[in-house]
Amino acid sequence: MKAQHWHVEEFFRTLKQECHAQDFFVRDTQAIKNHIFCVLRAFQRLVWMSQDQIIVNVYALQRKLFLQVQREFIQNYA
Repeated sequence: MKAQHWHVEEFFRTLKQECHAQDFFVRDTQAIKNHIFCVLRAFQRLVWMSQDQIIVNVYALQRKLFLQVQREFIQNYA
């Protein structure tokens, strides 16, 4: 039972932190539905990439992209 609960918690945490489910600035019903669809699709792609061992886990892609952007900024503007 605890394992199932943990998977649900992990799912929602990933949706919020990695797919930015709460970050939408629209009010139109169709736009909200589109955003939710895109969030779920992004989550699905992250899970697939993790399962196919393209990335280590669902958090690795954001970390890698963030580090790359930081590196480029430092090289160009420091």
